[in-house]
Amino acid sequence: MNLLVVNIPIVTLDKIYLKPDENNIYFLDCTRVNGSKDLISRGKEEFVDQILRISKSVRSNKIVLADDVVFSGEALRRVISLFEVCGIEVVGIISSIATEESFD
Repeated sequence: MNLLVVNIPIVTLDKIYLKPDENNIYFLDCTRVNGSKDLISRGKEEFVDQILRISKSVRSNKIVLADDVVFSGEALRRVISLFEVCGIEVVGIISSIATEESFD
């Protein structure tokens, strides 16, 4: 039996469950404002600048996104589209809680 192990970097939107190490796990510090679809940075580095920095830092053109809760999926769709513009493919999403709406 052949076993293939792939080490795909993770980009987490929440530092509580995964500790970023900027080698295998990267932190995208963003949030939605008052339920809107727009994402903004919680820190000093602008949201889009974070996407660009992470895209240049990952050793692969594939990543997995991790978020604690997925409500509508709009925030992740926005993140995915920006990573795609940078040539990064999101091959999976890890979440502890997701609403039924997020699967549509």
